Amino acid sequence: MVGSPDPVLYFLSATAALKFLVSYLNYRSVPKEAKRVGKISRITLFPLKSARGIDLDAAECTFSALKMTGKNVCDRHWLIVREDNNRFVTGRQEPKMTTIQPSFHGDCLQLDAPGMESLKLPLNMKATPANIVDAM
Repeated sequence: MVGSPDPVLYFLSATAALKFLVSYLNYRSVPKEAKRVGKISRITLFPLKSARGIDLDAAECTFSALKMTGKNVCDRHWLIVREDNNRFVTGRQEPKMTTIQPSFHGDCLQLDAPGMESLKLPLNMKATPANIVDAM
């Protein structure tokens, strides 16, 4: 029919109104004051996936992860990848990974594990085929 409103226009208008209503109801349900729900007793950063953690006195909460104050290192910042299939490895597949103890020494990440030599990696190292370390 000529002059009749388009059904798509009705749909878009109804969707916009519903979105506004949901947003308004969510806004009204947000508490206006902070409420204490617990106490942090320890902050642990795990820089290498499936390895042991490092206890910190303070850390930054970013949008994507916990970040170590003063260093550009986030929680689970690194992971170990198999050379043969380029898939990452976890402690479920290789339980000995959970014995790796990371630590920071200046601008290096040091990885220590029982029965193995220490491995030091620069924090600002760019991953290229020439500098990938074979630690397996």
